[in-house]
Amino acid sequence: MTEDYQEPEVKLDYTSANHGYTGLDRFNRVVDQLWEDYSQTALDEFTYTYDRSSNALTRVNALDAAFSETYGYDDADRLTSSERADDYDQSWTLDGMGNWTSFDDDGATTNSTFNDINENVSVPPTPVACSIRSRPVSDSIATIRRIGGSSAIQRRKRSSQVP
Repeated sequence: MTEDYQEPEVKLDYTSANHGYTGLDRFNRVVDQLWEDYSQTALDEFTYTYDRSSNALTRVNALDAAFSETYGYDDADRLTSSERADDYDQSWTLDGMGNWTSFDDDGATTNSTFNDINENVSVPPTPVACSIRSRPVSDSIATIRRIGGSSAIQRRKRSSQVP
């Protein structure tokens, strides 16, 4: 099975030329994934292993071992850690509802507290600027000016955060 992405001229192949078998196991999980350009030069190749619950345990990068990863899970089969071969690690502790109560991003730990309705109360809410149609606006504010009966939208860059 091959997926063809014509725009960047890349193909994703689940039939590994290196092994002569399909890149899917008997449970239809990806075990070998080969990314090639149109000249059949390997751009990336990953192999995966799984536990009995079909949780991904490892993702081995065949072309750059430093980016291989190992994954850890809690007793409820929820992902709780990711360790990369280049020593970049992340782990988190989840409460019964799946909220991150602790997050360790390669040594920098952040703790969170949640109320009875699962709102994070340890981080103050961040206001979001919205357009008149209630769509979030990132770095500009849309204002409408009437010109001769028609609407023109002018965007003004914001130099500071929206209060």
